[in-house]
Parts: sequence; structure tokens; C-alpha cells
Amino acid sequence: MDHASFALRQHLLVLHQAGIRHLLAAPAAPECVDTAKTCHPAGSVLDQQPWAGFLAKMPQGVQSVWTYEGLGQDFSGQPSAERRRTLGRLLASVRLPKGFVGFFPYCLPSGNALVQHQDVFLEALSHVNPSSVVLFADSQDTSLSRLLSGMDTSTVLLQVSSLDVLSRMSDDELNSEAATLRTSIFQGP
Repeated sequence: MDHASFALRQHLLVLHQAGIRHLLAAPAAPECVDTAKTCHPAGSVLDQQPWAGFLAKMPQGVQSVWTYEGLGQDFSGQPSAERRRTLGRLLASVRLPKGFVGFFPYCLPSGNALVQHQDVFLEALSHVNPSSVVLFADSQDTSLSRLLSGMDTSTVLLQVSSLDVLSRMSDDELNSEAATLRTSIFQGP
């Protein structure tokens, strides 16, 4: 049989010669938006501000997402100098590779209150897919920690002392906390 009479392109002719007569189209990939180097469905709440801006600040290939109740305030123009100093001390002590940690809030300020947006936080986690989530909180009984611990995922949830508690620690105490944190979320040297 003369295969040239089929007028098939070379890459398809090879399939025909191998006996393959039908090709099924792969299901169409969902249209996605590339924000913060991850793909999520178009029309997602992650496309809306301020969430899109928070994702855009996330390092590419982030391995650990850190969050705390006041992070939305810090990102929304109401920063706390004390939290910034404490995080700076902690990050210096924990010595993780650049880009390993990203921050994403689960609460945003609304008037004088903080409004929780746990659903948006979980959606962001599903798109960033970090190996760990670090929640800075005083109580083990926060609704976010219960929600995260109930997820069926390989992501490790680590709840550590609140930034307020960490800010009162001596350098030795903070270094000890940082060493524990590093061991829990980082498998490198």
C-alpha cells in the first residue's frame, strides 16, 4: 500500500504505519492565569486584588508558606515594626535558602477588625503547593490550624509560637526555636 497517497504529515504517517488509526484528543486544559508562577483557573478569587498582589510577591518555587493573623495588616499598609523585627531575627536565625519561604495572609483588615479569608488561603496553598505551612499562633485551637490539619495533603503543618511570644525571647531562645523550625521544614544542610 502506498502511504504517500494518504497525504498525512510525516509525524502522523508514522502513527498510521504503526497501525494506530484513531487518536483521542486530550481533555482541554483549563484556561489558567499565571500569577506568582503558578497556574490557577481563570476567574479565581486569586485573580482579584489584593490576593493577586500577594501571590505575585511569592517567590517562584516557594517550599514553605508562613502566615500569622497580622500578616494582612503588614501587607496592607498597616505594618508592625515589632513583627518586622521579630521576623527579621527569626529568618536570620533559621538560615533558609533564598526563596524557600513565602508569606500569604489568611486575614485582612476591615475597619478596626481582622476578617478571616481561610478559603482564599487554602486556594492559594493548593496552587503554590508548598511542602510546609508555618502558622504563628498562640493557641493550638485556631480555626485555621484545625482546617489545615484536616486536609488530605502531604503538606506539613507546623504551628509555632506567635510572633508576640517570639519577640520576647532572648537570642538563645530564639535560636533554639529557629533550629527546631529549620529541622522541621528543611531537609538540606
